[in-house]
Amino acid sequence: MAKAVAYYNQNILTLPLDNLLLENGYVLKKEKCSKNHLTLTNNNNDLIVITRATNNHYLYFNPNDERDRGNIYSFCKNRNIKLEKLLKAKDLSQLSHNINPSNLTQKNLEIITIFNEKQAIKENNFFSKNRSIASDILLHFPLKMDKMKNILSPTFVLEKIESINFIGINQAGYVSYLQNPLKKDKNQNAYHKPIKHLCYGAKGLEILKHPQTKKAEIKNIILSESIVDSLSLLELKGYDPKTTLICSSNGQITQKQRELLEHFSKIFKNTQIILAFDNDEKGRKFAKECEELFQKNNIATQILQPILKDFNDDLNAYKLLNLSKNFTLKELENKIENDTSRFINDFLKKEKILNPLSFKKRLKEAIIFSKILNYLQEKIQNHIDLNKVNQSLKNFNIFIQTKKINTKEKQ
Repeated sequence: MAKAVAYYNQNILTLPLDNLLLENGYVLKKEKCSKNHLTLTNNNNDLIVITRATNNHYLYFNPNDERDRGNIYSFCKNRNIKLEKLLKAKDLSQLSHNINPSNLTQKNLEIITIFNEKQAIKENNFFSKNRSIASDILLHFPLKMDKMKNILSPTFVLEKIESINFIGINQAGYVSYLQNPLKKDKNQNAYHKPIKHLCYGAKGLEILKHPQTKKAEIKNIILSESIVDSLSLLELKGYDPKTTLICSSNGQITQKQRELLEHFSKIFKNTQIILAFDNDEKGRKFAKECEELFQKNNIATQILQPILKDFNDDLNAYKLLNLSKNFTLKELENKIENDTSRFINDFLKKEKILNPLSFKKRLKEAIIFSKILNYLQEKIQNHIDLNKVNQSLKNFNIFIQTKKINTKEKQ
């Protein structure tokens, strides 16, 4: 046992393994690196991920071989190379630490590696297609996309390591937003509600920041229950993506999230904190809790409440109905009534003088508008006078069906 202790020299275990390997033919895969892990490869396609434990020991693992993991001694043994070869490649006194120490488990680190290996979000994505968020806004942030076109958003936790006086924000996992929500379990039993997202790794705070933005440049922090809502508010209010930190509690406020938000209140003294939770009892409770949390450190917050249930509903209504960005419920109600009446009256006035091609074009426009109204109906039903709206929708849908039948008869 004494020999084993002597062999595993504690000082050697704390040497920056990444620096040693960079001197021995390895290169960084920068797109797959973070503050708490580095990914390296060489000409032989030897892929490794290096981390730094809370005791300052450097560890590694091979994503392609679960047996290939451990410390610098394991690395040398698994590759049949001598430790001395690595150690004499560079002046050890000149080595610097490039990785934050982390409490994350090996499983968490593997999950983060999976996240980093995914491709960046593309212009064609369901956040833009189904949620109406402008693709040029999404491309500002380090969102990922998997082969199923689900969108992945990173989660973070606050790490405090007293033994080395370290405090830092480290990635802990990610949330996968499903393009096609899960409606049944593996036994084909229907869920009470479709599952729209899945969490991997430690449940932390979702945070999106422009890659080139420095901490001192952040002017706004948006916090809501969903990253979709925070991104929607960013677009509605016209905040600059390069100076705005996008955050989400993912439907709950956990202790780890509270710790991170308290840290925010200490490091972002001159930043506008925008609380943008849902327009319901739970959302108001979250807003009050977060407001009190920031007030403890004398940080003022701005509470913004959506017109509908959440800011993505607001964004959808604004874009699909061509409303003003700060629309009111009365404006929304009038828009639906006026537009349905306009479509019907326009048809009645011009139906006889329209040629078949123009008639089909007008009918297609009316059908699209009808689909928009039916899509929005669930989102607006608890916020405006549905008696008026439902009557307008009913009249409009009857009118559309009548015109469809007439078109078929003419053919």
